[in-house]
Amino acid sequence: MPSYNDYLHESSKLLYEYSPNFQISIDLIQKLAQHLKLDTFVDSEVQDPDTNQLVKRLSIAGSLLLVDIDFKDPHTVTKVSLASGNHSTSAVNTASSQSELNSVISTTKIDNTTIVRVNFLEENVLSFLNIRNADEKSVAEIILKENLKGSKLGNFPLNLRYLANLDRLSPQEGDLVLYLDNIAKYLEVIHIQECKLTPEDENIKSGQSSLIGKLMYNDEEANELGVFLHFWKSYNKTNKLPQVDYFKPQSFVGRLSVIESNAPAKDYLRESTKALWEPKDANGNFLEYKITFDDEKHLPKGVPVSGPNTRNWQLQFSFNRPVYLPKEVLEFLGFDDFEVAEDHELKDIFEAIEQFKVVDLTLDSHPNVAFQLNHSSFSSFIPVSAVTLPSLNSISKLLPPLRNSIVYSTWLTSLVLQTQCQISDAYSTEAKKQRDTRPELTEDELLGINSMAENNTYVGVQILDSNTNTDLEDFLKQEDEDENMDKDNGESKAVTPVEQGPFMELCFDDVDFTTKELEFQFVVDGKTQSGKPIQKNFSLQNGQTVGTGLADDLPSVNFVKALSLGEDLLLALDVVN
Repeated sequence: MPSYNDYLHESSKLLYEYSPNFQISIDLIQKLAQHLKLDTFVDSEVQDPDTNQLVKRLSIAGSLLLVDIDFKDPHTVTKVSLASGNHSTSAVNTASSQSELNSVISTTKIDNTTIVRVNFLEENVLSFLNIRNADEKSVAEIILKENLKGSKLGNFPLNLRYLANLDRLSPQEGDLVLYLDNIAKYLEVIHIQECKLTPEDENIKSGQSSLIGKLMYNDEEANELGVFLHFWKSYNKTNKLPQVDYFKPQSFVGRLSVIESNAPAKDYLRESTKALWEPKDANGNFLEYKITFDDEKHLPKGVPVSGPNTRNWQLQFSFNRPVYLPKEVLEFLGFDDFEVAEDHELKDIFEAIEQFKVVDLTLDSHPNVAFQLNHSSFSSFIPVSAVTLPSLNSISKLLPPLRNSIVYSTWLTSLVLQTQCQISDAYSTEAKKQRDTRPELTEDELLGINSMAENNTYVGVQILDSNTNTDLEDFLKQEDEDENMDKDNGESKAVTPVEQGPFMELCFDDVDFTTKELEFQFVVDGKTQSGKPIQKNFSLQNGQTVGTGLADDLPSVNFVKALSLGEDLLLALDVVN
């Protein structure tokens, strides 16, 4: 049964999910801040040094952070300032701070394992709080100001909650903001090592196929504060795509957040030094890396972030877009604490898949083609919006199947977002209706079948009795006679076969849990409108489409290539046609 804290957390979550729709007002922002247990103060006569005008200033303060918001009237914000007691306000050069020279103390190799020591010197800390843009302006302050630019609160309440959690859950004399900065540096070092191993691989540099994606300080596109990992971009392989809504490229990023927990806090950085990280070299071979550091250098001011006298907190990895993941994958990877999205554009198709396992799709855009999705092996998918991280290393385990799931969802999007798409149970189609409407056998016919079974003979086929010694030669002779009789009957009752029209069946065949990247395996079977057959086994490996199997005929190979480039089932089918 959910606890009181669970209900409180859910209520707070709903409040902040809806709060972007609230109108801006100084009173409402003050109440939201107080709800987050932050102190507030309103100064009604403050002179803005830039305009020399009197403004009303709302100050929101925690133990570590201070946010000042200037209003020229109760509903119009003119300026936002953000300060942290433990961060320098001077401009930070992102490029130099992220270089290996400033991030790594040493790199050594012991047997087959490469040991990398991270530099956590305080003067070398890069933070989402002190990042500056090209004009030397605070990116964090720009984002908060953009949140309050219109008539509604936008993402300001969510950003305020993000900051408040870091402030409120920090240990006494400690600083979880600085600790999160160190987590960001640690992950950046991992990405630097990958880029060194494969300097020509643009997918590694961009985070498209790297272990942990690519580190981002703040998401300026979404106007959100924090530490992010960019790990996928759809429709990124070709520019020659139709100009339709579902072809618009979408970026997928995960936000690292500190949230309250019922379980004791853990030192994520210390625990990560015990794990192996396995990047690939230029030949695709997995290597062994350990990313470590000296003593307690990762702890701001040497204050523990876990153990006695610390609050319960955990790291959450939340996605900017929900992703449908197979339930078995989440269970296998040990992600037992996750948040589920309520609404999703693919909700109808995945609900049908779970209910029927095999579904038919009818599209107005391709009225002559029969489409079918076969999920007999895997039918339960969960629209995940956030996961609680068991460890930092778990990010590298999650991203490959996450990328696979995004690509598969993109394929489905190309079908279900057509103008008219009807989804139905494959077993309730006309063929099943015909089976169901066949006349039942009469009582006399049933008695006749029973009589034939008792006599061990049925239309010339001998029934083997386990209690009778049957000579193999006699049985084979009987089989030959039966085969000849069947052949004669077949010739006398020859039926002209009905030619099957164009169709495509995509089978989600398996998830290979023995592979490091949990590849998704598929089988496509179909025929184009021009009559070309398509039959191919292929898989998704870390988001990349790879053709496998014996069928190397040109239409099948081209279908998989077109699907890999365009991420669109209809486009791939049309290309082959």
